[in-house]
This record gives sequence, structure tokens and C-alpha cells, in this order.
Amino acid sequence: MAKAIFLNWREGSDQYDNFDILKAPDLNNYNMVFFDPLNFAVNHKLRENSRDISTSEYIKLDKDDLMRLMANFKRITAKFRAFLDNEGILVIRSNIPNSYIQIRSFAAKGTQKFTESVLSAFFWLEEFIGKYSFLYRLCTAMDFVDYDNALYRNLNDSPISAYQSHDIIPEGQVSVLARCGGQGSFPLLSRVSLKPNRGEIFFIPEFRIANESTQLISCFEEITYDLKSGLFKPGWVTKYEREMSLNNPFKEEIETINQKIELYTKRKLTLVKRANNIMSCTGLLYKAGEELMSAVRNAFEALGFETGDKVKWLDDSKVSFCLTLKDKITAIVQVTDTELGAVPENYFESLTDIKGIDKLERPPKMILVANTDRLNQPVARSQSFADSIIESAPKHEYCLLPTTELYDAVSYSWFKSNSELYDVIRTNLRKDIMGCVGEFKIDERKYLIKKTTTRTAAVTAK
Repeated sequence: MAKAIFLNWREGSDQYDNFDILKAPDLNNYNMVFFDPLNFAVNHKLRENSRDISTSEYIKLDKDDLMRLMANFKRITAKFRAFLDNEGILVIRSNIPNSYIQIRSFAAKGTQKFTESVLSAFFWLEEFIGKYSFLYRLCTAMDFVDYDNALYRNLNDSPISAYQSHDIIPEGQVSVLARCGGQGSFPLLSRVSLKPNRGEIFFIPEFRIANESTQLISCFEEITYDLKSGLFKPGWVTKYEREMSLNNPFKEEIETINQKIELYTKRKLTLVKRANNIMSCTGLLYKAGEELMSAVRNAFEALGFETGDKVKWLDDSKVSFCLTLKDKITAIVQVTDTELGAVPENYFESLTDIKGIDKLERPPKMILVANTDRLNQPVARSQSFADSIIESAPKHEYCLLPTTELYDAVSYSWFKSNSELYDVIRTNLRKDIMGCVGEFKIDERKYLIKKTTTRTAAVTAK
């Protein structure tokens, strides 16, 4: 088994040799080294932001601090050089942060003038790969372009977190093993083959899998074997692969198919979300509490209403959500439920006492949505609201909306989704709800429908 060491590596490597890079032992005792630049920078206060590596950060050092830091970098490069000269494999997480060192020194002795210069915190990597350039990207999936390697055999289709891709690596022979999935074609997994009798450097993303460290060791053990046995193609083959790729008659068609797959995948996700929202509307008939509120909100959105979050200065305990138009509140929706029987008389008192409404430019429409008598099936339910609530609603111009009626409105609108009148129907249903004073009942004659929740029993709450 090849020996591995992790340097400033974060996840799951406690069972292996795990050191800070400045305290690492002789690397020639190992076959492979795993190094995370971001953790190194954070650990040594070369950086504070560990979440967004693209954000520029500068630390100021005086001459003495710089000399100590340069001595440390010199030891790092010496260890890496000896390791690579011994045909080692250096695996670097593509997490090189946008960090810089500001050096301040006197312009000349005896003067008070200072000069400042800026140095990348990872300038020492240029010792091995030249004056490199990395780009900051976001990607969660990648497509392998080289299938003849252990990384593809073991980690293909694994989810990733990628924040960086290489743009320019001037030293060595660079081979791209995998690129960002989809249309954005930029390298996410790259191999840099150094000069003859030298080692290999791999730049990799984070693989979001269990036991990532163990699986990476397994992959690079195979790669070590393939390199020594000649099964892993040498770096100079890249030149000929590029030449053959230009003459590949299937490349363009494959790319077209990949673009269509991505397009259809996005379309499918959109349709699945809409389909789930439609199915959630059945919750109008049996759910309670927050789950009912979510189903009611989906139903209003299905009818074309724009919904907004609660307004902070409104009484949150009495407001479920708002309806908006051009960012202005047009209605306040309150959602309630009962297991048996109608909404009780005293509930209406809390409905008429929502604090903060006077702060709005114009009084909003008040809509009370109720899933009452919900333990019974819709065709056997009692009336939804107490008589006193029904009698008082016109005085306040409130709309009392049973969830059975809301369900019928949504169900009918989706039934007409392929009709040329679909948008007209939804507009009319919205107008009917917003214009309703008292208990809402969908107009069966107007829409030429028979409601699916029509009661078959003469059941009342009196």
C-alpha cells in the first residue's frame, strides 16, 4: 500500500498522517501528498474568509515578518521539490485563495517615505507550475474527458464542490481529465506531468462523498501503479490527443446532444416542481397548520397571484402571507383549520385586529382561508364559518374562502391549462376572489363546471 500524507487537509484524514505543511516530516517517506491551500492560508492567518476564495484579501507584513515567512516558503518548496524529484504524486485541492501579502519598507535609509509591493501568498507554487492563472468558478458536477484512469473508474458521477479551474499552467505537460458539466467547458480536474524523472501534480475539486480521503488514496494508488507500469499514458500524449480531437467527426454531435440533455434536464426540473405544486393542492382538503398554509400559498400562486412574505411590522401571529402586485400589498391572507365544525365566532375578532395595517398606503383586501371540518370528506362537511362571521364579513368587506372552493378553482384552472382561455379564466378567478364580499363560492354557471367537492348531504353547522 502506498503511503500518503495530508497537509492542511480538513475532512476525514485523521486516520492518516496529517500535518501542517510547516511541520511536515520528510516527504520522501511518502508516495503521495495531499495539500489544501485554503486551509493552509487560514491556519497561518494569510486569510480570514474561508467561504469565498475569490474575495481579495491583503495582509501587511514588515521586513522582519516577511523574512520569516520567506524562510518558511523556502522550506516548503525544498520539501516539495525533493518529493517530486523522487517521482512522488502531489495532489492539490483547487482552493488557491485570492490572498496577497503587502510588503512595506522604507524607500531609503534616513527617510520617512515608504514603498509598498504586493506578492501572492502562493507565489512559491510557481517554482513547479510556472506563473499560473486560476479562474474562480462554481460547479457541482463534472464530465470526465479521459476515461482511462482510476479517478474516472472510481469517482465518475460523484457530486463535487468546485470553486476554481485552471486557466494557465505554463510548466509541464498539462492534461485535462475532467471538465465542468454542462455548457461551461472549463477544466476542473487536471494533471501536470513534470520533466523526465519528475513527479506528477494533480489539481482536484472537493468530492462530496463519504470517506473522501480513503477513496482518493485508493484512486491514486492505482494511478501510482499505472504510472510505474506504463499503463497511465505519459503527459506528452496530450499533444497528439489534441490533434486527433480536431479531426474527431463525432465531437460536434456529442456536444449538441449534451446541450440538449442539459436543456431538457432544466425543463424537467421546472415541470417536476410545478407538478409537485399542483399535487400539493390536495393538501387544501386535509392538512392543518404550517402545511396547510404552504398548500394555500401554492394554490394562490397556481391561480396567478403573486405572494410575498409576512411584513415584519404586521402582527405575525395573525398573518399567514400577503398577496402583492408590483411589490405592493393588495391582500392579507389568513389561514385556519378545524378538525370538526365551522370556524368559531370568536375567531373573527382576532381577524379584525391585525396591528400595523394602518401603516400601509391603502387598506388591503382581507381573505380568510379555512379548511374546516377537515376530518370529514368534502362532500359531507358542515358549513365553513359560524353564522355570525358570515353576517359580519360584508361590513368589513372580507372574503371568506373555504379550501374546498379554492381546491375547485385550482383544479378547474389546471383542467383548462391547454385552452386558449386559460389566462382569461385565471384572471377572472382572481377577480372573483378579490371582489368577493362574504363567503366565496365559485360560479358554476359562469365557468360551466360541476364542482368536485359539492356536498351531497344536507349538513349544516346550526
